[in-house]
Amino acid sequence: MKITTIEEMNLQDFKTKLEDIFNVKIDKILICILSEEEFSHFRTAEWVVGFAFPRRNAVFVIEEHSSNRSSEEWLKVIKHEIVHVFYENKFHSVMPYWLNEGMACYLSGQQKFRAEISISDLMKYHNSADKDIYNVGYNAVKLMLGGKELGGKEYDKTKKSD
Repeated sequence: MKITTIEEMNLQDFKTKLEDIFNVKIDKILICILSEEEFSHFRTAEWVVGFAFPRRNAVFVIEEHSSNRSSEEWLKVIKHEIVHVFYENKFHSVMPYWLNEGMACYLSGQQKFRAEISISDLMKYHNSADKDIYNVGYNAVKLMLGGKELGGKEYDKTKKSD
């Protein structure tokens, strides 16, 4: 296992953005990069390549070459898991799961395919999850924000005005 930090991975700007959005300061978040063998002890489904342990401000990901993702997409997984750390530090809960996963996908830049969502989808994913939760949550968050992709102008609108 390799343990690194946000600073060592050059993610300080992302952390600052999340501190602004969640209005939460976190001194240090550890990023633990596990070998495929190490990660297999924690994997709950074959498609899982990362998870967060928010109570310890820690993120765990499988090493990049075992993730079957490009460097850019692997970095988005790390960002996704960092969002979970901020979410739980802010709300002291992981629920509703669809909002937690939707914000993690949206804020990390993991765009999902467009899908219609219903109230029953949101009810289904309040406290349960499967692979579809990422798409449902992402589209719900995007819909709540007026259908915009996160970028410079859209992010600026999330900041508090003075």
